[in-house]
Amino acid sequence: MTDAFEIRFLLVIRESKSLLEASRKLGLTPSAVTQRLQQMEKKLDVRLLDRSARQLRFTDEGELLCVRGAELLQQFDALLEDLHQRRRGFVGKLKINAPFGFGRQYVAPAVAAFKSLHPEVEIALTLSDQPMVEASDRFDVVIHIGQLAVSNLVCRTLAPNRRFICASPAFIARHGLLDSPEQLAHQPC
Repeated sequence: MTDAFEIRFLLVIRESKSLLEASRKLGLTPSAVTQRLQQMEKKLDVRLLDRSARQLRFTDEGELLCVRGAELLQQFDALLEDLHQRRRGFVGKLKINAPFGFGRQYVAPAVAAFKSLHPEVEIALTLSDQPMVEASDRFDVVIHIGQLAVSNLVCRTLAPNRRFICASPAFIARHGLLDSPEQLAHQPC
């Protein structure tokens, strides 16, 4: 069996006017090119090239190997390019769970923008009023607002979430001004 490297080697010889020119293109000595060619012929048990002092002529078998080998190399190179493209881009499925309001306002537009940049990614966005209550292991990303109980999840803060305590003037007149959020637990609210 001949490998892609040997086929490329043979194609350089085919594109050259002589073994000397091929050796220059390959960066090898003329004797190294001749030896390698002889090794290929021995391995395949077929003569690939008729060599004379004036010209190189491929045998029918050598020509067949060049033509079909070039086709295979094109397919192989295209396959490698597809693999490289996939590695440069994102592919696969991404499952996201987020709270309703935050999800609609911030996550859904971000998902749409991401999808337009990476169309090969299949995205499943689930909006829930309690995203952490659902089985978090079903999702790749879970967006949670508030303190996270002890968890084995990897957590990242996306943005600060400031909260304000508001009360009507009548409530403050009846119950007084609160100094901390903890005091809310003792209020009728």
